[in-house]
Amino acid sequence: MASQRRAASMNAMAARNRGAARSSASQRR
Repeated sequence: MASQRRAASMNAMAARNRGAARSSASQRR
């Protein structure tokens, strides 16, 4: 159970980071 939760959290964080970085890439720089 803990493994699944961790995997889901990592997956969500990675997806969010990717989308945010790609969308905020020009805004941040």
